Amino acid sequence: MKLFEIDNQLMECVDMETGEILDIEAFENLSLAREDKLTGIAKHIIHEEADIAGMEEVVKRIQDRITTIKRKNENTKNFLKERMEYYGLTKIEAPELVLTIPKPLPSLVGDDREMVVGLGIDVLELQLKEKKSIMAEIKKDIKEKLKNGETVDGYSLAYKTSLKIK
Repeated sequence: MKLFEIDNQLMECVDMETGEILDIEAFENLSLAREDKLTGIAKHIIHEEADIAGMEEVVKRIQDRITTIKRKNENTKNFLKERMEYYGLTKIEAPELVLTIPKPLPSLVGDDREMVVGLGIDVLELQLKEKKSIMAEIKKDIKEKLKNGETVDGYSLAYKTSLKIK
């Protein structure tokens, strides 16, 4: 029997005008059935919560496993790149894949906070978009100076190689 059906039958056991219970035995049985039904719903919730907890644990283990595999693959890829560089190889072709170490592009290395202070830019007054735009333009200028052989205090160019697997 459904909960709403129990409620309807309970209403039939009570005189609506006087509030008197007409059939005490049926009323008690229906009240017990209603409590059993509500308890059953609560048990269902508890079981579902246990399922959720178990699933969350599985998801956590899978995420940990993914992180471990990614880290292992990155380490193996670095090892492969180092070995190729050691042997002087920049490209290896096989029927199912191609390994290449492209020519490294220079990247700027330095402390941006010192640059902002040195230029007298009030960072708090600038909007984030403005900050990024100004910083990008300044970094581009510094990078060009370094490429042309000039020196800029606190900055240098770094050449980092990478391995492409296709």
